[in-house]
Amino acid sequence: MKQLKLLLTLMVAANTILWAQIGNSVSPAIYYTYGDYNNSGNSKGIAGYASVQLGINDLFVAGYENLLIKNQSWNYKQDYEAFGYIKNFYPFYLNLSLAFVQGKFNSPLYDDYDYKDKVYLGDINFSYNYNFYFFGAGATIQQLNGYSNINTQFYYFKLSWMPENTFSISLKPAYTKTDDNREGYSLGGKVFYSPYYFLNFTLSGFVGKRVFYFDPDYLTLFNQYETQRNSYGINMKIIPVKYLTVVAGYNFADFTDYNITYYTVGLKYIIRL
Repeated sequence: MKQLKLLLTLMVAANTILWAQIGNSVSPAIYYTYGDYNNSGNSKGIAGYASVQLGINDLFVAGYENLLIKNQSWNYKQDYEAFGYIKNFYPFYLNLSLAFVQGKFNSPLYDDYDYKDKVYLGDINFSYNYNFYFFGAGATIQQLNGYSNINTQFYYFKLSWMPENTFSISLKPAYTKTDDNREGYSLGGKVFYSPYYFLNFTLSGFVGKRVFYFDPDYLTLFNQYETQRNSYGINMKIIPVKYLTVVAGYNFADFTDYNITYYTVGLKYIIRL
């Protein structure tokens, strides 16, 4: 099943700049995401997030999402909780994430197939800043208990080039391995561009193969059983008034048996302390 894409942070480098500009703050946010499945299904998710920034050295993030996926013959309800922490040890940065998923599958036509599942996930990664470049590496460990019991390991490197505050390019080569004998290599990428101080865009995507993918920069979890083969999307942020951000996003995800198109809208507000 799918934990919908939530738009929260751009990347460690962008967060560092934001901390220096704003100082101590609390930032509540709310998002709504609609997913259109090409196999006659759809999903609706409502999420609430809050980040707490303490100076330029510490950023804490916590979030919750309620998700419902419906098909002609079944539905899946899911609760998602995520926690993140970024520590600035300039020129080093440490990023820690934890996530927990509890889902329930129900089919009025096939009672014998009803089940519950749980996902436990942890991610740790670090980055090093040298001039305009950020180098890093990390790992995600995930345990799924439910209709199938699958453990997943995801290892990755990160490379970002940020010649100025308004533009950056990031690459993320990775390797995925599961204990149901699946493995794959992938290459992810992001491009951030801000033509005006009140407007920015982020293009993102990947090619290759990955399973149960978690992105700590966005606190995003794809926890479908099927192998994901590629994805691409665009996020736009507008600041109509000071401290208020309006978010709109589009994302396409291709899996072995189906594909999903997501549309996201959200609001985020910064409260200075």
